[in-house]
This record gives sequence, structure tokens and C-alpha cells, in this order.
Amino acid sequence: MAYGDRGPTARLLSFAPMRFVGDISYSLYLWHWPVMSFWRYQRGVVLAPWEMAATIGLSFALAIASWRWVEQPFLRRYRAGPAPRVVAAGAAAAVGVAVIAAVAAHFAPALRPLDPRLAPIVETAAYPRSAMLREQFGVGRCHVTVESPVFRAERCLSPVAGRPNVLLLGDSHAAQLSQALRERIGSRGHLLQATASGCRPILPYAGEPRCTRIMRLAVEGPVAAGGVDHVVLAAHWRSDELPGVRAMVEALRARGIGVTVLGPVMRYEEDLPRVIARAMANNDPAMVARTGDPARKPLDRALARAVAGTGAVYVSMLDLECPRGKCPVLAPDGQPFHFDTTHFTLAGSRVMVERLPPAALP
Repeated sequence: MAYGDRGPTARLLSFAPMRFVGDISYSLYLWHWPVMSFWRYQRGVVLAPWEMAATIGLSFALAIASWRWVEQPFLRRYRAGPAPRVVAAGAAAAVGVAVIAAVAAHFAPALRPLDPRLAPIVETAAYPRSAMLREQFGVGRCHVTVESPVFRAERCLSPVAGRPNVLLLGDSHAAQLSQALRERIGSRGHLLQATASGCRPILPYAGEPRCTRIMRLAVEGPVAAGGVDHVVLAAHWRSDELPGVRAMVEALRARGIGVTVLGPVMRYEEDLPRVIARAMANNDPAMVARTGDPARKPLDRALARAVAGTGAVYVSMLDLECPRGKCPVLAPDGQPFHFDTTHFTLAGSRVMVERLPPAALP
């Protein structure tokens, strides 16, 4: 259309193979999605190059077959037929598919019952909406989200005299550690918390108004007043914001405050409970490792270099979580270590906080 019927595009599309792809395009469109979905169900969401080639080839083979033996016969038979007959045939086909789907859904639990090992994994699907998560993160008190904007500054940012005051500052990747940090610090110290989802602790302040508000409340409140002895920074770090992380660390160190920077955690391409369930169902334990994000390690090393020389303690959370490159799948209580792609369950966060070196906390 852009170049008319004599341009290079027209000549390219006039080749027989290209015309054939056009002929089968609708069948190819219908087949590629179930092929990709079932393949990923069996092998995981991340496909190797050979798997991508195999799914494309299988989609083409099925598209050609259905075009040849379903689509073309149907068109030859009904294209010139009366409209009511065509509509009736289409409606009958749609009803048939719906009946088959309903029967399959009804009898699926009996045909393939849930593996008992998967029960605690499946239960984790409700974790993001649970009271346990709200307590773990401090939602409604010290952790601000879009859905829950409440922040109780008098409770979360009030230092206690006579004990080391530790401020946890960052986004949800900081908040996920708050309950476990309180448990580890115990009565020998006091944990303050100022966290908000999607809000990284950098200078100059950045992000949504709720982000800059929370950061200002903490940094220009108890930090500026001299009520904080140590700050723990944690977030879903981004490589383009590393200078801002260093600026925050230097500003805190200039006030004589100890700083610990917690690096990025393992990230999976799909929610970890879903990957674990699929790996168990298919007896493929290597599936979990295949979905890990290899880009996390370079980010970890870049962040370590960014804060080097500032006097801050840097903790590689990747090294803590995955010693010798082996990442835990389940926490000690049998629940998944993560409840989504990056966030720890409470049991997982307790493991991580217990592994923090003594220098990370006062």
C-alpha cells in the first residue's frame, strides 16, 4: 500500500512463499498461541533459541494442516451457501467447543488430581492479599502503597532514646525485610521504617509524590535531627540510578550515620510459586534455574562499585540468597522462598535477614 504495486515491498510480497504465508495467516494466528502456551507450561516461560524455533515450526505445521483439511473444505462448502446455513454451522461449532471445554473443566480434577506436594505452593497464590503480607511489610502503618497510602509518621519515624535507632529506607524490597529485621534487632535496638512501593532511596528525590514525601519525612525528619544511628537502604535497584544511590549514601555518611546498602535479590521471569508448581508437575527441577534473571549479577556488581569508598557496608543479597550459584526454592516452612518474581515470603525474609553479616547492623 505504501509503495504501490511496483515497489520493492510489492515484489517481495508477490513471491509464492510470502503469498502462501498470507493464505495460512489466520490459521497460524489461531495456532501459535496455544502452542506457545502449552510449551511454556511444560518447559517454563523462558525459551531457548532451539525451543523458539521448534514452536514456530510446530505452529506452521499445524496451521498448514488445519488450512488444508479444515479451513479450505469449509470455505468450498459454505462460501456460496445461504447465510442461515453458514451461521448455523458456525454456531454449532462454537457450542461444540464450549461443551467440550466445560466437560474438560468439570472432570479435570478427577483426571489429573492435584499432587499433594503442590498444596502449600498453590496456597501461596493468595499471599499478596493476606494479612501476613500486610504485617510483614507494614502496610497501613510504615509502608505506603498505591492502594494503602496511610503512613503513621509518629509511629514509624520516632526514635527511642538509649538504644541504637536503625532506619529502613526504600521501596517494597526494603519493606519485605521489616518484620524480620525487627525480630533480629529485638530489644537491643529500635527499627524505624519509611518505605513506599516503587520508591527508591536516591538523591535527588525522584518518583511519584508519595515517594518524595516519604523520603523527605525520613531524611529531613529524624535523620536531620540526629535521631538515627544507622540506615539500611534496599530497593528494586535500577542501573540508571546508581549515581543517585551514591549521593544518598554520601549525604548520610556526611552526617556521621552508618549505612548498609542491600543489593538486588534474585529475580525470576515468572512468579516463583507458579514455576515451582510447574516444575513439580513435570518432574523438571531444572526449570526453576532456567527462569532466573542472569542480569541480576551485573547489576549487583555495578551497585557494589557505585558505593565503594563511601564507608557504607555493601551486602550482596544475591550471594546471600544463592551461595555458589544455588538459589533456594522453598523456605524452611515449606513455602516458596519468593511469592512473586522478586519478593520474599516472610519465611524467606527471615532466612535472608539471619544471613546478614554482623557489620550490616549496629
